[in-house]
Amino acid sequence: ISKLWLWKKLSDVLAKLDIDHVNTVYVLGSWTGTVSMILAAEDFPTDVIINVDQDPKWIAASKKLSKRMGFQDIVRHQASDANQVDYDQIEQPSVVINTSTNDMAERDWFDNIPSGTIVVLQGRDAAESAHSWDTLDNFVRDYPMQQVLFQSQLTLEDPETEYHRYMVIGIR
Repeated sequence: ISKLWLWKKLSDVLAKLDIDHVNTVYVLGSWTGTVSMILAAEDFPTDVIINVDQDPKWIAASKKLSKRMGFQDIVRHQASDANQVDYDQIEQPSVVINTSTNDMAERDWFDNIPSGTIVVLQGRDAAESAHSWDTLDNFVRDYPMQQVLFQSQLTLEDPETEYHRYMVIGIR
C-alpha cells in the first residue's frame, strides 16, 4: 500500500511542478525491486530506474523479477551500499527514493544526494531497526529539504502491530 501511495503522490508532485519526464530514478534499499516494478508498470516517465541494495540476493531477485515482467530495458541493478552511491552523472530532473530509511544506520546516502534532486522518503514508527520516528514532524526534520512538496502519514498494520508510515517528498 505504501509503495502505491508513493507512486501516486510522486506523480501528483511532478504534475504540479510541470515535470513530464525525469532522467534517472534511484531506489535505495530496493530489496526485491517493488518500487521500480510499480513505476515501470505504471509507465513512470523516466529513462532508467536503478535499484540499489547492498545484499546481492535482493539484487538477484530484483533482476529476475524485472526480466520476468519485461522491464529489463528500463530497470537496472546496482549491488552496493547506498551510502556509497556516486551521483556524479545525475542530470536534473532526477529522483532518489528511499523507503528503507528505518534500516539505514548511517545517513551518507542522504547527504550525498545532489542539491536540486527530488527526494522521496518513507519511514515509520514502532520499528525495531536502526531508526524509528515517533511523529511525521520528527521524520521530516531529520531529512532537511530546500523545499517540502508533500508530507503525510498512513496508518497501516503488520501482522504484529499497527504503525504509521511517514512520507516526505521534497527538493534536496
